[in-house]
Amino acid sequence: MSWKRSPPSRLDLRDAHVRRAVELGVPLVISSDAHHRDGFAVLPFGVATARRGWATPTDVLNTRPVEAVLDWVAQRE
Repeated sequence: MSWKRSPPSRLDLRDAHVRRAVELGVPLVISSDAHHRDGFAVLPFGVATARRGWATPTDVLNTRPVEAVLDWVAQRE
């Protein structure tokens, strides 16, 4: 799984890396890495990077219903 944290000061994945992850079927997670509710304001940066990399909601693990995420985790245990 590939993590994409959203603060612009620490873009963990570039759009080209997002695109390659999508091509390889690697699920992405867009995260604010927030420790306070104000930290959620950076999520649009993560979404924009994912979009530039042609990621769709089906490529992003944390857009799925909780049951689907739990199933995904259980398959890896």
